[in-house]
Parts: sequence; structure tokens; C-alpha cells
Amino acid sequence: MAVTIESQTWTPAGWTITWSSDLGSPPADGYRVFVNGALVASGNMESWTVKLQAGEALVFEVLDDPDQVPQTAFPGRLTLGWRRVSTAEHYRVEEYVDDAWTEVATVTDDGSEWRNWQTRYLEDGETHHFRVVPVHTNGNDGTALNVAVLMVRHPDAPITNDEVDDTFSYSNSTKKVTVAA
Repeated sequence: MAVTIESQTWTPAGWTITWSSDLGSPPADGYRVFVNGALVASGNMESWTVKLQAGEALVFEVLDDPDQVPQTAFPGRLTLGWRRVSTAEHYRVEEYVDDAWTEVATVTDDGSEWRNWQTRYLEDGETHHFRVVPVHTNGNDGTALNVAVLMVRHPDAPITNDEVDDTFSYSNSTKKVTVAA
């Protein structure tokens, strides 16, 4: 029971990855496609297109065995979560950048007990600081929730230059992607 990556093709729409299975194509139970450890699709598809932002890396995995579990993944974004403040109208999400707090999002209070927001793709090996400030119906700021996180991902994204014609290849025996410029 093995999935073989047949090809990876880059277009402006993203990377298209095509695969097959030694159980037949498609296998009786279909495929399960995981991105960063999360199930994103299941069925008889034999390709998937993903769009990456600059510097972004992901763990992409296709399984043909319904009993197999995906690898541990290390996503590059942080999801901030906080409990609702009953008198808040909205929440101001800020990131500490260049020695100053910068507003990066406004999250409306919809009455649910818990709120969350996902960050941009974060640089690896650096500590990032965020805060969530409840803004009350009278316009006053409430007490901020401060968060500091050391972002550690595995593996790091390959560094590429859009002006260079990079060639990517995948080895089924070593399970490694090779980048040659």
C-alpha cells in the first residue's frame, strides 16, 4: 500500500501534484489528501493543486490506506483564540513589528463564546508577538490579551528566486525533494 508521486507541475494557479497507488488507481477506498496534517479532501481524485505564499512551506501527504494516519505537521501560521468579552463590539488584533504595535485585523464580536483569528505565514526561528484588544461599544479599549510565540517549523521552505528557472524533482526511494537551479 503505497502512493507514488508521479509529478509536480508549477503554474500560476499553484503546484499541481499528481499521484497513483500500487492498490490500483484509484484504490477501492479512494485517497485521503492531507495538508499540514489536516484532511483537505478524500475520494478518487489523482491530483491536487495548492497555492503557496512566498516563503511558505507545507506538509503534503496522500494516503491510500484508510487505517494509516498522516505524519505530524508543523504549520507556519498561528491561530489566536480567546474567550468573548461580553461588552466588546469588536476585537483589534495587533502584531509587534519594528518596535511598534501594528493593527493587522479587526474581528467582529458575533456573540459566540470563543473567537479566533489566524496569523499571516510566520518566519521560522523567530519570536512573534501579538495582542488582542477588546473594543467596547463605548469605543474604549479593554484589557489586551498578549501572546508571544517562538515559531519552529519542519522542514523549512526551499529558497527560490522567481527570476531563476528552478527545477524540482522528487525521489520515491529517499522521499526527498531536490531543487536544482
